[in-house]
Amino acid sequence: MLTFDSFSGCLLGDKLRPGNEYTSKKAKDFLKLILQRYAALVLLVRAYSGFVKPEIYIACEEVRVKFTIYLKAHPKLQ
Repeated sequence: MLTFDSFSGCLLGDKLRPGNEYTSKKAKDFLKLILQRYAALVLLVRAYSGFVKPEIYIACEEVRVKFTIYLKAHPKLQ
């Protein structure tokens, strides 16, 4: 997992995991660490569909960070 500052492109954090693990496995713990480390800044968490999990939303809401997560097209959502 990689986290970047979208303005400067600087790497904020990284986490190596086995290639056979699902995208969002342990993502909440990784995200919480990043949010704590940069708590003094105004943050926006942006993620892709592999991170559509309630625990990700909750982690952001707990520290009042705005977030947007891309969802794939799905007939029920349309």
